[in-house]
Amino acid sequence: PVNITEVKAELADVKIDSNFSSAVAGTADGSGRVTYEDLSRAAPQGATVAYAGPERAQRGQVKVTGPLMDLLKGSDKRPATGGLGDLLNQEVTVYSSVELVDGKTVRLTAETLPGGIPVPGLDGLLRDVLDYDLTLDGLPTPLKLDRVTATDKGLKFSGTGKNVSLVG
Repeated sequence: PVNITEVKAELADVKIDSNFSSAVAGTADGSGRVTYEDLSRAAPQGATVAYAGPERAQRGQVKVTGPLMDLLKGSDKRPATGGLGDLLNQEVTVYSSVELVDGKTVRLTAETLPGGIPVPGLDGLLRDVLDYDLTLDGLPTPLKLDRVTATDKGLKFSGTGKNVSLVG
């Protein structure tokens, strides 16, 4: 799971029960942000997620970096390392597309993999690690996120819902 920060919501037709123990919004429009720091904490071992610049952000991409050896530690299949010390110590940068799946899961898919790695099967191992899903837990039900955009401060989400439970 990953933390959502800077949550903003517009609520309409809010009904609070007589005990003040629950509330339901007839409609809710909201947004939130996940910082790159929080995305990095939730990323596979060795990976750091960062802003990819305005052009790539406009295409819904983020930058994922990390030492190749550390990234491969996240794979359940590892290549033999004999004679590959320098290669395995190099820093790898990939650009991953970000999309919402099922209204509460963020999927990162590596669009580019580093070229020039002379080890058969290494691209597949990297993709196994760098293509991953993050679950956004704790969203009020039945709020469903319908949009994600990459910004210089993190990923921004927005969504709507009807009869959204606010507490209880």
